[in-house]
Amino acid sequence: MPKILYHRKAAVNIAAFLWNNIFQKIQKESELDMSRCCQNTVETDTSETLCPLCRQSGKGVKLITLKSLLKPSSLAKLQPKLNYSFCSTSHCDVVYYSELNTFRMQDLKVPVFQKDDGSEVPVCYCFGLSRASLISEAKANAIDFIREQVRENRCGCEVNNPQGACCLGNVSHVVQQLGMK
Repeated sequence: MPKILYHRKAAVNIAAFLWNNIFQKIQKESELDMSRCCQNTVETDTSETLCPLCRQSGKGVKLITLKSLLKPSSLAKLQPKLNYSFCSTSHCDVVYYSELNTFRMQDLKVPVFQKDDGSEVPVCYCFGLSRASLISEAKANAIDFIREQVRENRCGCEVNNPQGACCLGNVSHVVQQLGMK
């Protein structure tokens, strides 16, 4: 094999090796960034329970979410030793529930994206993105914007978002509905 061809093939192999390593590192960092979004520092009960009103299964939420988002009069009724779940059913008035306690939409300081289809209701509670702002500002890059904020550890979904989890899925859904990506 001519010497120049050998060096060229070696250079291509090295470039491919480096590209694969860089790509894998970027992919791992991206996955890590999303996993760090609103890192759980306290374990929550992940067992699914049924909403007492609509009988649909809910998802466990941390106590800090309820403490952050309940109105003062409702917060006074919170029983911190109980495990609470979030009901995402759109036609159900219940937002949080436990075996002994229920909180409805009127008990929260903020509207709930899953239960209110108004244009000004936040889709992303941390960065103020509503359905209207996604439309008017043509925020097709909203997903990239939120990912960047997560990488920079700026999100606070556990205290801002009623579902107590990252809003990226909600934003992706709305952007897809709007035909923006």
